[in-house]
Amino acid sequence: MRLTNLQIPNIPDEEKTPIILQLIEIIKQISVDNLQQEEEIQLLKDEIARLKGLKPKPVMKPIALEKVSEGDKKKDTPEKRPGSDKRSKTAELIIHSTIPIAPEHIPPGSTFIEHQPYTVQGIQIAPYSVCYILERWLTPDGNYIVGKLPPEVHGHYDPELQRYK
Repeated sequence: MRLTNLQIPNIPDEEKTPIILQLIEIIKQISVDNLQQEEEIQLLKDEIARLKGLKPKPVMKPIALEKVSEGDKKKDTPEKRPGSDKRSKTAELIIHSTIPIAPEHIPPGSTFIEHQPYTVQGIQIAPYSVCYILERWLTPDGNYIVGKLPPEVHGHYDPELQRYK
């Protein structure tokens, strides 16, 4: 039984004999000594653990009742060669703004061919991506003219994000 939470009942004054008062004092002193000993024991246990170089008690995760074994998972999926399922690296990006860019000079008689997306990733308080739509034109002499990116854009990451590399 631990004495740390021991509550001494309220005894009326007429029942407090010298022996009762002495026993109450002994109980209080034992309770104080017990608290001091518990603190000292805990300090000594911590010191022993530190000297032994013990790791803290591991956190145990709850066990799932129904687990699929790894062998079952492999049977369900057909075997594929590594790298066989290629995907676009920017396909899942959220584009926050789109800025169309035309070439600086388009000669008369040029034919518009397509828009070329050029995605630049940046960072703000939240992720922010800009897709510059570069206009591409075919000139009458057979050459192509493409819109130019702003001078601060070098690569697919904006200057703010490049500072964090």
